[in-house]
Amino acid sequence: YVSTGHLVYLSPDGLIRAVGFDAERLRVSGDPVVLDDRIPVTFGGAMMALSRDGTIVTAGATEHRVLELVSRSGRAERIHSRIADFADPTLSPDGRRIAVVMDEALWLLDLTQGTLTRASSDSPVSRPVWAPDGGRIAYTRQTGPRMDLRVVRADGSAPPDSLPIPRPVLEPWEVLFTPDGRGVILRTAGGIGSRDVFYAPLDSAVPARPLLDS
Repeated sequence: YVSTGHLVYLSPDGLIRAVGFDAERLRVSGDPVVLDDRIPVTFGGAMMALSRDGTIVTAGATEHRVLELVSRSGRAERIHSRIADFADPTLSPDGRRIAVVMDEALWLLDLTQGTLTRASSDSPVSRPVWAPDGGRIAYTRQTGPRMDLRVVRADGSAPPDSLPIPRPVLEPWEVLFTPDGRGVILRTAGGIGSRDVFYAPLDSAVPARPLLDS
């Protein structure tokens, strides 16, 4: 609700609309109108913020992003000339490379040489994370309505493979390596028990066990 007397909402068709609203009678008035069909919508939410007077702040087009490193003092340094739909950039443990999603695929940016090379043929991928030794990168891949956990060698010496989780745990949504690299922490989504946390060893057949099962 904004002080102009309107409710602003995301409708099921993926558009942002506003409709007149009487805050005392709790009734809408008039017909809804589309505010801006260029506001990005992802995972059922609009990428925007709304002030009390109705001013909208929104993200720009996803294909018009650049990669920057920002210091603690706020100084930004552009690290590649390309403009693309970059997402989920993650620094390698040694700080020399960045794993990043571009065109829904996994790419590696070498900060020393400035080269940007594709690391996986999987698509669409998201949330890449590095193993502690920097030798592997794990990520999630969507296959139809489900998510799959994948891992690829950072040197490109082998094709991607599914993470050897001993037993499936609902819908894997995010993964992190443990500090010793011998296991992973999984966050699940979908179904009963969604958004729980599991530990799965990678060097044994012991089933994944819940760390947070609420």
